[in-house]
Amino acid sequence: MRKGQGRAVLDKILANLSAYTREHFATEEEWMRRTAYPAYSQHKAAHEAFVKPVREFEQSHKAGEVGVTVELVSWLGDWVRNHVARMDKEYAPHFAASKVA
Repeated sequence: MRKGQGRAVLDKILANLSAYTREHFATEEEWMRRTAYPAYSQHKAAHEAFVKPVREFEQSHKAGEVGVTVELVSWLGDWVRNHVARMDKEYAPHFAASKVA
């Protein structure tokens, strides 16, 4: 990466992450509502717990207040791994029985 391009690249990454998570979470939550997934509220709360800090970081970064930290990267990786490996796998049987997946 050329010198001075880091901020623009990170801006794009954060924008893409925000857009993807909004779309993905909305789709997932819609499937949960349509199939009356019993743990919908807990799953939605987990999504909200992810979106809020990402949005705050994105805003702080745009304002020039913060850069990427090891803690942020670690938190993102841990959240995604734990959410997908645990919570998303929990709804797979429900969706399969509902003919969604």
